[in-house]
Amino acid sequence: MLKSMKVGQRIAFLRKEKGLTGEKLAECLGISAQAISKWENEKCLPETAILPKLAKALGCSIDSILVPCTFEDIQYMESITALPNIPNRTIATALKGASPQVHKCIFANMPAERAKKIRMEMESLGLIRISEVEAAQEEVLAYMLS
Repeated sequence: MLKSMKVGQRIAFLRKEKGLTGEKLAECLGISAQAISKWENEKCLPETAILPKLAKALGCSIDSILVPCTFEDIQYMESITALPNIPNRTIATALKGASPQVHKCIFANMPAERAKKIRMEMESLGLIRISEVEAAQEEVLAYMLS
């Protein structure tokens, strides 16, 4: 099964999507910026009591913070890049196990010529191990969330 994003990574991603700095989020929550940094660096987790305020500040549900992000969540991301630093073969491999909605999101944000090359690469891959698809999906997701 695809490894999923940890809570700290999810908080960082949601904070960035909302356009907040760590300092601004800390200010909204009445806590230190160091606390935010500790969460995002997986040193500790937010206290349960602060989760409703955190969710409100990030404009999401508590589940959105605690439930892991997967490759399929790409279709819900507001800012999708063209993945310039990811090799075509890696993207093609990742997409072998993805829904049509994810394909559409990925291809919509890259030059048509590159999308065509990736589609051709997908066709040439044939059968592929699930572990290879999962590893490629992890790489793409990690790049998108960085």
